[in-house]
Amino acid sequence: MRVLGLILFFLGFGLLPLWASVAYVYLQSLRTTQAEYWAAAPWLIIAALPFCSITLAMAGITYLVFWVTGGARSRRLRRAVACFFMLSLLVVAGAGIFWKRHATREANIEAEKAAGRIYVEKSREVAGAIPGRIRAGLSESRVARDGLAVRYIYYVYPEHDLVSASAVMAVVDVSRSSGVASFRIACVVSKADYKRRSVPGGDPCRG
Repeated sequence: MRVLGLILFFLGFGLLPLWASVAYVYLQSLRTTQAEYWAAAPWLIIAALPFCSITLAMAGITYLVFWVTGGARSRRLRRAVACFFMLSLLVVAGAGIFWKRHATREANIEAEKAAGRIYVEKSREVAGAIPGRIRAGLSESRVARDGLAVRYIYYVYPEHDLVSASAVMAVVDVSRSSGVASFRIACVVSKADYKRRSVPGGDPCRG
């Protein structure tokens, strides 16, 4: 590989995630008028930097194959191109597997939240706090560091009165230790008590 082409290859493809994030941030800036956009947008560029290690490694391996291959330049170039496409296929396959697992995990979490809502709406503890037909909506979720326990907090209100004074907050603890989510009502508190107790890091079930 000639020096200029090599430099362009490393700067272009090797830093591709960085250039892609910069282009995306710029194009999105043309579509928004929010002043807060530029306060958060640079983080997308920073988040892209670790992915540059993958593309830089691909560029380095491709160049190494070209450099160690003997024979004519055309033969060396064919080997390098073949190596590049093989690496690309591996990265794409890995990204596909990661995305599929991520999508499955997100779908499971959404299903768990929905199951928690149904559990709340059928709960005896909640029925004792709000008589009659009720509805619940997720207000907050807190996940433990080990990922095996989570707490969902639902806003519960009479079916036809979203802002009713009798609305309460139902705190649901979920355990995933057995591989299947199990639900338990930790407490049911009024909106006022919940706001008073729900300090950063606090437990709304403790007075």
